[in-house]
Amino acid sequence: SLLVLGGAGAVAPVALAPPGSFVAGSVRGMKTNRAAAKRFRVKGNGKIKRARAGRQHNTGYLTRKRKNHLGHSTGIKGKKIEKRIRRLIGAL
Repeated sequence: SLLVLGGAGAVAPVALAPPGSFVAGSVRGMKTNRAAAKRFRVKGNGKIKRARAGRQHNTGYLTRKRKNHLGHSTGIKGKKIEKRIRRLIGAL
């Protein structure tokens, strides 16, 4: 994009970095994806944990055992998916 400097119509091209990208010379690196940070946590052993889906509503027909199992967290299956999530939550 272009940034207009001065009132005489002087136009100087300014390269703007895309949001969330690394900007040279700044202390900040990638921005944390806040939606992902609320859903995933890094455990003490370095693995990523997540909550299981399917326990919010429409659980009247589920057995007690099934609902209890849905209450426990689980890990991430797949190295590429885990790498993508690590990048989003800033846990590289």
